[in-house]
Amino acid sequence: MTLEDLDKELEAMALIRALLDKYAHLSTSLMLLDKLDVEVVLGAFRSEDLHQKRAESADKPPGEWWKVKQPTPNSEDEGQEEEANIAGGVELTTWAEAMRSPDAEQWKQACLEEMKAHA
Repeated sequence: MTLEDLDKELEAMALIRALLDKYAHLSTSLMLLDKLDVEVVLGAFRSEDLHQKRAESADKPPGEWWKVKQPTPNSEDEGQEEEANIAGGVELTTWAEAMRSPDAEQWKQACLEEMKAHA
């Protein structure tokens, strides 16, 4: 095992430790894997999060799906700010790209915050 492999496992471990209590069973099953990988952790989290959302929505009656809902920006400048962010550089599409970018630490922090927000 190389130092790079250990770093990858530490990143995956940090993501697992950031999971909230409602994901305890997911954390346990991930810890039992022979090798931890960030992509595996994120994939398992997405799958579990989708499963929980579907279970919650099963109790709700269907909404007015035929009506188009327009997103409302939080502020006047939100739409312009998003366009400026995209225009500022290449949009990263994978975790590996984000980890090789100069903003890797910010991507890790944003990922942890996003996972916490889904709780």
